[in-house]
Amino acid sequence: MLKYFAIVPHSPVLVPGIGKDSLQKLSQTVLSLKKIHAHIKEKSIETIVILAPDEQRKKHTHALSLYTAQNYEATFEEFGDLATKLTCAGDPVLADFIKRNRTDYRNVRDAGSPQLSYSASVPLVYLLKGFPAKVLVITPPDRSLTSLFEIGQQLQKALQESPRAIACIASGDFSRTIEDAGRSDELSAFPSLDQEFLTALKNDRLKKFFKMPLSHVQQAGACGIPICALFFGILDCMNVSQNILSYEAPLNVGQLVSEYLLP
Repeated sequence: MLKYFAIVPHSPVLVPGIGKDSLQKLSQTVLSLKKIHAHIKEKSIETIVILAPDEQRKKHTHALSLYTAQNYEATFEEFGDLATKLTCAGDPVLADFIKRNRTDYRNVRDAGSPQLSYSASVPLVYLLKGFPAKVLVITPPDRSLTSLFEIGQQLQKALQESPRAIACIASGDFSRTIEDAGRSDELSAFPSLDQEFLTALKNDRLKKFFKMPLSHVQQAGACGIPICALFFGILDCMNVSQNILSYEAPLNVGQLVSEYLLP
């Protein structure tokens, strides 16, 4: 059953061994990620379902990917951090449950790699600290934002019917063409796409926003927006309260942290 929802960034600079002194510029984001971690622990989450783009995918795919490894591992050597390592248990049982209980969306593929992409592993450095939850990574297909929202609606039923206590986490960054920006109340400083998304988020107009062509999102490098289309499809019609914890962009990448709480 779905118990908790959040949107988090995945910029490698958030890993202390990579970001080092630059983390001071992301103090609000780090604090927000720690709050997400605390809330996941409070709710005794058994499995974190993390929606993340596949940064390693070599070709486009129209299939929804479920990662079915028994165990995951991640290192950050490609970013110059030789010390930080992450290991965690996968949840192939939940992956199988989703495949057996999905409704209309049939184009699903298994991805068995035990190697986590940084888009999944960076937030898990924070979310799994001292907490032994299992992890299921789901990667969206290359589809329109409206289609991704509809696929999320189909996923909702299977996730709700699972006996697991589940946290659904959307992992994605926003526009990569950003000059220094401050907090979420300084919308005038943000690039137009991020400003438009945040305004839609605050005013419950996301369905209209998701009619935007995918090419426009891709030009801005905002991988978090397709992830959010899938995420908000999963959230559709659920009685949740929104809490935008932070939005920062001091390092040329928009980074949003937001949570959605059930009564």
